[in-house]
Amino acid sequence: MRRLIAVVLIVLGAAGILLGRLGETLWAPPTERSAAVVLEDPGPAVLVDPGVAYVGGHTGTVQVSAPGDVRIIPVSPEVAEAYLGDARHTRITGVPSWTTLETREVAPAGETTLPDPAGSEAWPPAAGTPSSEASIEISALWREDGGATPAHPYRALLIVGDGTSPAASRIVITWPVDSATPWVPYAYAAGALTAVLGLVLFAADHTARALRRRSEEEA
Repeated sequence: MRRLIAVVLIVLGAAGILLGRLGETLWAPPTERSAAVVLEDPGPAVLVDPGVAYVGGHTGTVQVSAPGDVRIIPVSPEVAEAYLGDARHTRITGVPSWTTLETREVAPAGETTLPDPAGSEAWPPAAGTPSSEASIEISALWREDGGATPAHPYRALLIVGDGTSPAASRIVITWPVDSATPWVPYAYAAGALTAVLGLVLFAADHTARALRRRSEEEA
């Protein structure tokens, strides 16, 4: 009977350890969440409103895909408005759900071209380095904006190519999340303790059986 109990304890302990492992892998919650939008005809520029990148936290990434070259340029709202003027463009105004970015078309009957930002003196040339895939780290943007006590209003993100081609085809903002599963350490601890108890009981039973056989042989 003692050996049977020991085997049951070992099996239960192994199950607890397996449960903990599954909680860290197969059953683990997502490590990040992403809000995205696919843009079919955004116009020559997209403007991400100030603070939208911080909705899910102060770390993460803003990623942009475009049919041509694209730039992500952090600018003050005033500079963005002066550059965009009455041109048709798209604004990203918020995050209505953790999977979707909210957009609004601005000046739908306006101009369809903008000056090439590469020749603008409104922002550093380094901010205008073009690529068909562009990204910006939210943590760096947060630091440059002044963090929790900014000295100036948060900047917008101007997404633009050469001023004539569509600014972007897809925009994704990704934020990391705390993916720890609170019960995993308890599953590991309970599983290990139960397995150890089972092994101790099994060893004690084995020793007792060996002593009993030796006694019988000596008798």
